[in-house]
Amino acid sequence: MKQFIKFFSIMVIAFLFLTATAFAEKVTFVKEYNYNASDLDSKVSSRAIALEQVKRLLLEEVGVYLISETEVKNFRLTKDQVTTYSAGVVSAEVVDEKWDGKTYYLKAKVSADPAEVAKSLQNIVNDKQKSKELEDVRKKAAEFSKEIERLKKELEIAKADAKKIDQKADIKKEEGKVIYTNQDLIKQYNEAVKGLSAADWLEKGMALLMSDNYKEAVAAYTKAIELNPKFADAYTARGIAYINIGQHTMAIQDFNKAIKLYPTAAFAYSGRGLSYERIGQYDKAMKDYDRAIEINPNDFVSYTGRGFIYAIKGYYDKAIQNYNKAIEFNPSDSIAYSYRGNAYLNKGQYDKAIQDYDKTIELNPNDAFAYSGRGLAYGYKSQHDSAIQDFNKAIEISPNFVDAYTGRGFAYGYKGQHDKAIQDIKKAAALGGEVAQKFLESKGVSYYTDKSVKQKKDDKLESKGDMSVLSDSQGTSSYRLTLTDSATGLIWASNANIIGQRLSWEQAKSVIDDLNEKEFAGYKDWRLPTKDELRGLSMSGKINTYRFVNVQDIYWSSTESLGYRDTAASVDVTSGYVWSAYKKNKAFIWPVRSGK
Repeated sequence: MKQFIKFFSIMVIAFLFLTATAFAEKVTFVKEYNYNASDLDSKVSSRAIALEQVKRLLLEEVGVYLISETEVKNFRLTKDQVTTYSAGVVSAEVVDEKWDGKTYYLKAKVSADPAEVAKSLQNIVNDKQKSKELEDVRKKAAEFSKEIERLKKELEIAKADAKKIDQKADIKKEEGKVIYTNQDLIKQYNEAVKGLSAADWLEKGMALLMSDNYKEAVAAYTKAIELNPKFADAYTARGIAYINIGQHTMAIQDFNKAIKLYPTAAFAYSGRGLSYERIGQYDKAMKDYDRAIEINPNDFVSYTGRGFIYAIKGYYDKAIQNYNKAIEFNPSDSIAYSYRGNAYLNKGQYDKAIQDYDKTIELNPNDAFAYSGRGLAYGYKSQHDSAIQDFNKAIEISPNFVDAYTGRGFAYGYKGQHDKAIQDIKKAAALGGEVAQKFLESKGVSYYTDKSVKQKKDDKLESKGDMSVLSDSQGTSSYRLTLTDSATGLIWASNANIIGQRLSWEQAKSVIDDLNEKEFAGYKDWRLPTKDELRGLSMSGKINTYRFVNVQDIYWSSTESLGYRDTAASVDVTSGYVWSAYKKNKAFIWPVRSGK
C-alpha cells in the first residue's frame, strides 16, 4: 500500500553482511548512518531523519541484490520501483543508536529470504492497487523531505536577515514577501518531521498487513495518524486492517474519515464498500463500489465486490460482467476467476466454470474452494472420478470443509460406493452441513453415534413440553441448561449467549468443539444450527414465548454459502432476516443438537 524517500547529504558509513543457514536462505543487510543535526533539529527529529535515511540505504541495497541475484531481474522494474515495493515487504530493525547532541548515529539491518521477497514483489506487481498505494506513500514522504530541505534553507536566510526580523512576531512582510521567524520555522520543521515519521509508520503497517499481522498493522497505522491526523491514506490503510480482524464498525469510521479528508479517495470508497458487504448491507456496499468505479474506472476491487453482490442476489449475468472487468484490470486476481467460476456453475455452464477454477488454481494452488467448485462442476458433468480427486484435494487443504465432504459423498454414491458415500455424508452432517443432514434424515439415517445414557434420560425429561423448566428444591424457578422444542425435536442451549460475546465463524466452530469435548449438559453432539433452524425458531415466536435467556440479535448458522469462499449464512433472530456474511465477521452462537 505505500512508499518512501531519499533526502540529505550527510556522511554515510555503510557495509553489507550476507549470511545464510542450512534451514533458511536468509540474507542480512546492515547499514550505518550519521546525521549531523541542524539548528532546527532536536533529538527526536534527528532520529527520525537518520532512521529514514538508513532505511532507504538498506532498501536500495536489497533492491540491487534482488535485481542481480533473483528472478526480480525479469520483472521489468526500475531500481526505484524495486526499492519502493520492497518497503512493503521487509522492515528495518534498529540494532544500535547514539546521540551526542550534535550527531545522531544509527545502525540498522534487514534480514529476509530473497526468494520470498521476490515472490511478494511479484504479487505487488500483479496487484495494481498495492503498487499504487506504495507509490503514493513514497510520493508523500518525498514531499515531506523536500519541505524539510526548504525549511533548512529558509533558516539560513532567516539567520542572514536576523536583524530585519521581529523575533516576537510569527511572520513579517517585506516588499510583499513573507519572512518566517525562527520560532515559526521550528514549528513548520517539526510538522514536516512528524509527517516523515508518519509515512514511516504507514510503510511499516503495510509490511505488517501483507504478512497478515493485522493487529500490529492497526497499531502502526494508529501511530501514523497520531503523528499526522490529516493523513487520509493512514485512515484508509487502518480501515483495511480492521476489516481483516472483523471490526467493521471501526473500519467504516476510518473510511469515513479518509473520505472527509480526501473526497475522491477511490480506495476509501471501495474499502467502505467491502465493510458494508461483509456485514450484509449490500445496498450501501453497492453505492460505494459504484462511487469508487466512478472515481477510478480501473478499480478491480470494486468490480469484484459488485459482482459478488449481484451473485448473492442471483443476478449471475451482471455478476459475470463485473468479474470480467475485474479480470481485465487485474489478470492475476485469483478471487475474480473463482467467483466467476461460481457464477458459471450456478448458471449450469460447467465447462466455463471449470476453466475459471483451473485458472484460480494456477494462480493460487491452495484454494480449497476452487477445488471444491471444480469438483461440483465435474460431478454435474458425471465425471465422478475427477470430482472425487478435486474433493480429496479440497479436504487435504481444509480438513473440515463441509461442501467437499458432501460433494465427495454424492460422487461416491453415483459410483455405487455406498459405504464411502454414507461415511462422507455423515461427516458433512456432523460438521453442520445442511444438505447432508436433510439427505440423511430423509433416509432415516442417524449421523450422531455418541448418545449416552444421560442424554437419553434428559431427552425423556425434556419431552414433556415444548420448552421445559424445572424447579429447584426450594420451589423457585430456575432455567435448565437445555430446552427442547417438541415440534422439531431440536434441543437448544437455554442460554442464547453462552459465550457472552460475538465471534468469527471459525471461532464459533471451535467453541462448539470445546462444548462437545467438555460434554456440556451431558451431550457430545452440539453443533451450530442451520440457517433454516434459526429462522424457524425466530419465525415461530418461541424466542419470545419460551424461557430462553440472553437472546441477542445476529447468530451464526452452519450453512456455508455454496461455492463462495469465506462466507456463511447469519440470521437476525429478531426479524428472521438471513444473509450471507464473511466468516471473519463477528456474530453470536446458539448451540443446538438434534436430540434424535
